[in-house]
Amino acid sequence: AFNVWVSIDYKTDHGKSFIEHMLEDKSDQLSNLEKEILIERNKSFISLFEIMDIEGEYIYIADLLTGKKHTLWEPALADMLKASDLIFGRIGRIIEHKGFIGNISFLPPSVKDTFIEEIFIDYNRVRLRFSEMSIEKYLKQHSINVYRIYTQCIYEVIDMDEDISSILYDELDEF
Repeated sequence: AFNVWVSIDYKTDHGKSFIEHMLEDKSDQLSNLEKEILIERNKSFISLFEIMDIEGEYIYIADLLTGKKHTLWEPALADMLKASDLIFGRIGRIIEHKGFIGNISFLPPSVKDTFIEEIFIDYNRVRLRFSEMSIEKYLKQHSINVYRIYTQCIYEVIDMDEDISSILYDELDEF
């Protein structure tokens, strides 16, 4: 996740991502397909997705932060996921199909509402300074905040006073 974040979201002193620098500095050494892949990858942002349905190699998801629905072609993952799984990750167009970009992580259902609430609290805090900012732009430009909130939610699950073992075992069984 760190490598993906650094290559896509981190901005250098020049205000550009490493992918943008590569496209500018090494463009003549890249094929058109490589350039297209990098451009699409650079458009991606971190979000929370819920698996709505799986049909063959296609996964139908809802982005819980933007409200958009997507169809992903994921032949390697389709058999491992199930409807209602919460995926913390990135999606983007890869050649002809949309799919997950980089690593994906799971969010336990027990912290779904907390995660979404904390994201929108932070988003609205940012919008006090930048009132025209869309949620997509927030997720792209403030991804470090999104990762922090995700990590805090995971720690919350680990630190719960309840019988954490049984909660985690239940979720592992479902997975």
